[in-house]
Amino acid sequence: MTYKRTIFLINPRFQLKFSLLISLIVFISSLIYPIVIYNLITTYKNNITRNLVKICDNEKEEIVSISNSVSNQRENLIYLLILGQFIFTGIIFIISIFFSLKIAGPIYKTQKYLKKIAEGNGLGKLSFRNEDYFQDLAEDFNATFNLLQEKYNRDVVYLNEIQSYFNNLSKDLPQDKKILMEKINKSILEIQKRFDKIY
Repeated sequence: MTYKRTIFLINPRFQLKFSLLISLIVFISSLIYPIVIYNLITTYKNNITRNLVKICDNEKEEIVSISNSVSNQRENLIYLLILGQFIFTGIIFIISIFFSLKIAGPIYKTQKYLKKIAEGNGLGKLSFRNEDYFQDLAEDFNATFNLLQEKYNRDVVYLNEIQSYFNNLSKDLPQDKKILMEKINKSILEIQKRFDKIY
């Protein structure tokens, strides 16, 4: 059974922590580029200023104008890089939310599934959406529960046989022993009631 999820934060604590961690790592590692570009422009500005001073001793106002222009361009570029950095980090955060959904979804569904089984309401086989991770978890889970169900079924058959033997034995026993056998049969019936289909 496949379905499309409409809630993207099904395990907000995990998904937000995961997404923030990924975004923080990307943000810190990508800070290298603005710092390198800022240092390159600063070095370029200082070199231009030094060379212009050597070439044009008489043109000091023009040198100051060129230096200020390069400084302004450097500042504008830094603002643009910082804005780009935040946009990039936001995109990484959103991608991480969708990526973590493929992890949190199967965990969430498995938890719901186990709660239903604990309540005695089996749901059939466990399955995840096709695009979710951990498909093999559902397969292993179903194989394990199939094995447990087979063992339960064998135990129920065995308990039925024991109960049948006790019923046959109780026919030939004295009355005081029959009461004991009835108690044993009653206990077996209670055990059989607990053996229900797991899922």
